[in-house]
Amino acid sequence: MDYKELFEQYYKSTFRHYEKWLKLELVKYKKEERTYRSAEKRSRQKVYDDYFAIPPKNQENFFYEIAQGFDNKDKHYTSNSISKILSNEVRDLYEENENSTFGSYIEFIQTFSKYKAIYDVYNLSGRISRIVKTYYDQDELFRFKLEPLNHYKEYSDFNRLVKEKYPSYSSTDLEKIDIDPYGEFYIENQKDEILKESKPIEKKPIEDSPLPNLDDDEKLLLIHYLLKYKSLTNTEKVKIFALLGKTPVDISIFQESARENTLYNKIQKGHKYYGTKKATAKLKMLYSQIEYLEIDNLKGAIKVDLARQKEVKFQRSIKKK
Repeated sequence: MDYKELFEQYYKSTFRHYEKWLKLELVKYKKEERTYRSAEKRSRQKVYDDYFAIPPKNQENFFYEIAQGFDNKDKHYTSNSISKILSNEVRDLYEENENSTFGSYIEFIQTFSKYKAIYDVYNLSGRISRIVKTYYDQDELFRFKLEPLNHYKEYSDFNRLVKEKYPSYSSTDLEKIDIDPYGEFYIENQKDEILKESKPIEKKPIEDSPLPNLDDDEKLLLIHYLLKYKSLTNTEKVKIFALLGKTPVDISIFQESARENTLYNKIQKGHKYYGTKKATAKLKMLYSQIEYLEIDNLKGAIKVDLARQKEVKFQRSIKKK
């Protein structure tokens, strides 16, 4: 069994889900005109709660101990550290745990990988909080991504953020700019110096902005709208192709009947393929990914489906009463 492959499969999907969810929550709170501190606290609290909900009862300390040991993997091994620490140190701790409720070590790795992913989202979102605040203040939340760093200046988008906020500053001045614990910019070694914001450059959110990195379900939803909605202009259809990139549709569409093919059914049914709650979540996530793009008819179609989902939920609540 390749433990690394198993771990990364669950870790990456969980990490990406919570990273997107965090972004979606911040966008929502920005529209509500909440302060960043309020928005950050509310959004990260949910991640925190989910993180603590994963370990079985009375296993919280055990999971935390495993996570701490896992984070030191590169101190134990010079190569292939994930696979080796899961095969050795982590497995030894698992087998020594007399209170384990897992049916197998495989099941444990699946659960631990989700636990570790949510922990990393919570941890990283706190470490780059000052960067996220800048995105929040400048209405650029679609750009932010969680990435490990030792200092804010290592963040891949730091220089662009500073240049956009202070377009009239010289390159030498920009090199000296840092961010304090409150998310405010200052000149290095001159913390009392107040930076004067020059008139912001007119924002062009489409140009030079990376296209959203959509997951397979989101791409299949896009194909559904592409095929089903006649209101889309040719220009919008081409833009959707750009968003799709490599599609998840594979050779199985030739090997199976349409009725039995999962990919086909997801495309054919769109959000209706999922239950009401999951469908709403997927539609909201897709909308948050493309909200800043000029594809108005597509965004309108998604809004209509979201409204219908809300109506379905309301009607069901009435029937229950």
